[in-house]
Amino acid sequence: MRCLTAPSTGWLRRAEVIAWCLEHCESLRADTHADNKIMQHLLEKNGFARCGIIHVEDGTPRVAYQKLSATVHMKEE
Repeated sequence: MRCLTAPSTGWLRRAEVIAWCLEHCESLRADTHADNKIMQHLLEKNGFARCGIIHVEDGTPRVAYQKLSATVHMKEE
């Protein structure tokens, strides 16, 4: 599933969407352009870990991130 939001939505609303998703999924993934430093900062600030570089269908590189839900962390312990 891919989730996009309008810039006018604001990060608070996006954080609510992320929280809801983590209640229903074990893992969330996101990607962004290397020059989108604001998005990278927001992802990292909200607990996403940088995983590396991926290439989307048209071949362009993106910085990849992942965040695991708390239930996944509990299973690992």
